[in-house]
Amino acid sequence: MERYGVDMKKMLVTTFNVSAAEELKERLINSGMVKLPTIRNYHKVGARMNRFFINNGLLPNAELITQDWRIKKLAIEALKQSRKSNTQTPALNINDDSVIDEFVAFIGFAKSDLNAPDIMLTRMGLGDEYKEFVEAFNVFERLRIANSIQTFHDLIYDPVVVLKNNPDAVKLITNRLDFIIIDEFQDINPIMFILLEFIAGETARFIGIGDANQTINSYRGSDPSFIMSAFTEKRPDTQSLALQQTYRFDDNIAICANALIQHNKVKAGNLCVSALNTPKSKITIGYYENNGGTSYRCPEQHSLIRTIRHHQSRGKPLKDIAILLRTFLLAPWIEAALIREQIPYRLADSKSSIMLPAVKGVIAFANTFSKNPQYQSFSVELASLLNFPFLAIRNDQIRLLLPFIQRGKRIDEYALKRALLGVKDFIIERVSGRLNALNTALALPYKQALESYFDGHVETKYHELLAKRPSEKERKNLALIKSFVHTAGTFSEPEQFMNALSLNKNTGDAVILTSLHSSKGCAWPVVIIPGCVETILPYEHPEQTTPIEDERRLMYVGITRARKHLHLITNSQPEFTKELKASSGKPPLSITVSPDKPSRFLYEMQINDANLMCKAIRDNSQNNQDTHGPRILIERYLGALYQIKLNEKKND
Repeated sequence: MERYGVDMKKMLVTTFNVSAAEELKERLINSGMVKLPTIRNYHKVGARMNRFFINNGLLPNAELITQDWRIKKLAIEALKQSRKSNTQTPALNINDDSVIDEFVAFIGFAKSDLNAPDIMLTRMGLGDEYKEFVEAFNVFERLRIANSIQTFHDLIYDPVVVLKNNPDAVKLITNRLDFIIIDEFQDINPIMFILLEFIAGETARFIGIGDANQTINSYRGSDPSFIMSAFTEKRPDTQSLALQQTYRFDDNIAICANALIQHNKVKAGNLCVSALNTPKSKITIGYYENNGGTSYRCPEQHSLIRTIRHHQSRGKPLKDIAILLRTFLLAPWIEAALIREQIPYRLADSKSSIMLPAVKGVIAFANTFSKNPQYQSFSVELASLLNFPFLAIRNDQIRLLLPFIQRGKRIDEYALKRALLGVKDFIIERVSGRLNALNTALALPYKQALESYFDGHVETKYHELLAKRPSEKERKNLALIKSFVHTAGTFSEPEQFMNALSLNKNTGDAVILTSLHSSKGCAWPVVIIPGCVETILPYEHPEQTTPIEDERRLMYVGITRARKHLHLITNSQPEFTKELKASSGKPPLSITVSPDKPSRFLYEMQINDANLMCKAIRDNSQNNQDTHGPRILIERYLGALYQIKLNEKKND
């Protein structure tokens, strides 16, 4: 466009996130461009518009709050106030964290469009028991405005509301541009597009770049039908150009991606085809050490570690490797394994698991054995270990237990009762038992202490608790503690453990740990996707129907991030091995939604046939019929590949 004389000052390029905007700027500069267009991510566009309206008296000044706890606090207050005028008994328990999380998610979703909150509730797929969210949303907005605060959603939502209701505001910002280019067009939501329409006015033309099969942000209002049909229906003169080839990966990954997405009812019709002479890619499958329901919580993570070590052994940098997570519930066990193996890593968009209370307790325990005086004092984090398994004592009472932590000393229960006034006797007795176990362990050498307190005491207490009252949360805490205790115990000295813990702060050559959602727009030579099991990928929400097509698009995005090596980790089961070879393209009828079952997506990808076809294409072999599964997709792919070869010959 620059070559054709387009004025870069009259062009706006929007991207989904900050990193994509920065990467685009860098690539344009490296290409030799001197005058760049304005490049901003969606929220930056909204934030600047927001500030402009504040400066012009069209919006009140407001504080941007980014802390989750502050948003949740306001959400809880909104739910409480909305119930005052509600005579019916509420169906939801607002003391349940998951309910508050759901309400916060609804607030964000409701602001992805200008429709009424009751319409957005239905669109989000929430049942009748969530109806109180509608009035609570209205109360939340009143409280937000009264307290002069904004969330990230409001940076776009508030300016659009102003523009919708104030024609004079529109005149200030419209008809200033010739072109608006929207990257990742499939993930734009209605509210952002409305804002861009106001900016465009009558003068700017839209150029959208995207792939409907990669629409992965439906939770924030994006919809694949927008790029597939809704946009063109609104603008009949729209021209569509399909990019037929990818230069990122080989035919095997391309075939797997196509085979997977074909199972969606809503999908783009074009195939993803690997360009001729694209460097080779490989797909491998790794397995967890056991096939239990929570096998992904294993502390060893052998398959993941072996893949990383193999890459290192070839003299390749760690930054080539990305571990893509469907949920950060997987992260603690992976982090523990990386720390144990002293592999530097970097978390791209989440806090480290070492900040979790249970893990901080294990670290504090190890610290007390350090020869460094600054670590030897007993901390609140150490005292918090007494709350695992859970005891009904408050955080402020935990602090009162610090004076009772003394190496090898027995607890004076009378003194403990005086310190914990009002706490019931049976809880005092439990606290006393845990303090005695902790003090006994602290008097032992480092490794013996870990075994005495965690293997001998904490694990026993967890098993007693779970036998009486099964709890997924407590099972998770036990697995988390065991994993980090296992890691701590692999070091002969606590100082070595402390040094290894600092590896997650590495900003140099390090493995990248990020989410499947955040991987969008990125690519790496090696991509590892752990947790390819039912309930994790696809993710099974405990109280909602799984939007399986959204989950499948997310898997599609994940596998197409790999350039040279895609490694998928799942459970090993005979039926899976059999179906993998058969490449039937569908899971067995007997599959159940359980975390011990390999993900249905692995069946759908026809991995074995994809590898066979890739080899045949590479070898220019006529033996491309030696596949086991359905041939429909394979024939379509070969036809598309043949057409590309014909076109290239014509161009020559």
